Amino acid sequence: MNANNALNEDLLAATKVSISMMDAINAAVKEVSGTPVTAEFENSDGEGAEARWFIEIISGNAAIDLEVDATTGKVTRLADEPIEGDVIQGEEASSTEVPLEKTDK
Repeated sequence: MNANNALNEDLLAATKVSISMMDAINAAVKEVSGTPVTAEFENSDGEGAEARWFIEIISGNAAIDLEVDATTGKVTRLADEPIEGDVIQGEEASSTEVPLEKTDK
């Protein structure tokens, strides 16, 4: 199977699961307050039985990785990673960092 076929199968599976991307994001935000920054779908068995959403939320000075079962909606916290520097406050961001909040000056 080539990469395009695998991608198409994942996209099709994502439309057939019980928990949509928005449902998964909402469930993750209920578990961890913060700002969702990424959502990724994985369908490891190709049939949807082991389908899950991976959601990353910025909360305070940490990036929180969560897994949401795409069938049941069960949320599992996978990892907390501290964020270095002042990116959260929008100070001194480099060209690859994007401030999460706009500040009025």
